[in-house]
Amino acid sequence: MENERTVTLKLSGITFDLEHLSLIQFPVTLSTMTVKRGALKVSVFEMKDTTIISGVRQYEGLGILLDTTSSGESVRTAIIPLVLTVANGANATDVTNVQLYDGDTPVTTGSNVINPIQSGVPLLITFDGTGFITPEGLVKKLTLRFDLRASATGTYQWSLPTNLAEMQTSSLASAQT
Repeated sequence: MENERTVTLKLSGITFDLEHLSLIQFPVTLSTMTVKRGALKVSVFEMKDTTIISGVRQYEGLGILLDTTSSGESVRTAIIPLVLTVANGANATDVTNVQLYDGDTPVTTGSNVINPIQSGVPLLITFDGTGFITPEGLVKKLTLRFDLRASATGTYQWSLPTNLAEMQTSSLASAQT
């Protein structure tokens, strides 16, 4: 058969053997593929400035948004750094039992519950198990809750550090960090 030819097309390690097809029209056009990598945007919003009573339990002091709307895959967060800054006679050790919650479900329990000892330095909050998963294309809202000793006075403020280098995340499907 004089007009038969064997054509092999190779794409990223995948080989397609087209020799069984008798009529092939060239050029062969393949589907367009868009490649996206894992991405996580982290932002915080403080609950409204308010006066709270010393001795309060599980006070919601900060909201954290984990945003994967521009991600090509789900993202696992193992550690997130947060900073507690105190002023006006406040003491960091007056804040106890710091936990993160996904709705009403705690995602930091047991040894992952934090008791700050210093103001102005990142506290590395470790999520339970293998970490907190933010599904691809969603924004998850976490809340930081804490107890305040009955003797507490002054001003307490939570924030993200200016450098998130200590944050540990990985893309679920590709395992990229």
